[in-house]
Amino acid sequence: MKPAQAQLHEVASVALGITLRGADASRHDPEGTHQLIRIGDLSEDGTLQPSELNLVKLDSESARRSALQIGDVLLAARGTRMTAAVFEGDTPSVAGGQFLVVRPQDDVLLPGYLRWFFNLPSTQDTLAARARGERILS
Repeated sequence: MKPAQAQLHEVASVALGITLRGADASRHDPEGTHQLIRIGDLSEDGTLQPSELNLVKLDSESARRSALQIGDVLLAARGTRMTAAVFEGDTPSVAGGQFLVVRPQDDVLLPGYLRWFFNLPSTQDTLAARARGERILS
């Protein structure tokens, strides 16, 4: 019996992380409403480890559209690695524009499985081969 297969868009929503405009928009604001998760907060092994608190102030509409939910899978969309991590934080947070935010359907797909799948070497190779744009490896 062949296992069931589905396209990602059939079992999850996918969105780009938030892009903050302005020279100081992503800098820490002590009166900020949400923790900004940046690409540097993602470890090589696929865990989120924010190095420091980086709060940004969002209006209510941006917060509604962009706030992370527990179980969202963050996939690095820029740089030399496309590592994935599961958001499990308890602080209101948003992912920066360097991430794709994949929100699996609760009753269909487990976030931990999706993270594992994205981080498989074969999946990483496929993602790298299909990535658009230029990368310079150092």
